[in-house]
Amino acid sequence: VRTLIHIKLVSTESYLRWGLRPMSWTRKKKATESSTLMLREYQRHVVDQMLANESHGVLLRPGLGKTLCSLAAFNELYECGEVATMLIVAPLRIVHGVWEQEVKKWGFPYGVGILHGPKKDEVLFEDHQIQVINYEGLEWLAEHMISNSTVRWDMLVLDESTKIKN
Repeated sequence: VRTLIHIKLVSTESYLRWGLRPMSWTRKKKATESSTLMLREYQRHVVDQMLANESHGVLLRPGLGKTLCSLAAFNELYECGEVATMLIVAPLRIVHGVWEQEVKKWGFPYGVGILHGPKKDEVLFEDHQIQVINYEGLEWLAEHMISNSTVRWDMLVLDESTKIKN
């Protein structure tokens, strides 16, 4: 399981001065021809590091694209056949207000399932490449994983990692 950890960093002003460059890195398969995703230089570097390492922490200030970098890395690994699913663990506000919107905003072709609320039992077994759950829901998820061995993910993102510091 690949693991990505998002950590807010207080001062990264130098990153803001870097310009735009197209997403490009070498893997088994080229990025899709239809991809028009543009990443800033520092974002491209972050994605390259994510692809080069099984586990990786992302240290960027809010708004600098940690979510986009994670989605771009997932997209590349998905296109190469290295991963098929991703679980994102985040605070509840981010579960409902960020990931699904970012997938749509950037035009990624993935289904997003929200593992929260009265339909979470159904959503868990639906065909979504990306599933998002809050930290408080992990106990519920662990119970379902024990009783059903078909529940699995190839990539894990821990968003707002201050929730896991202890």
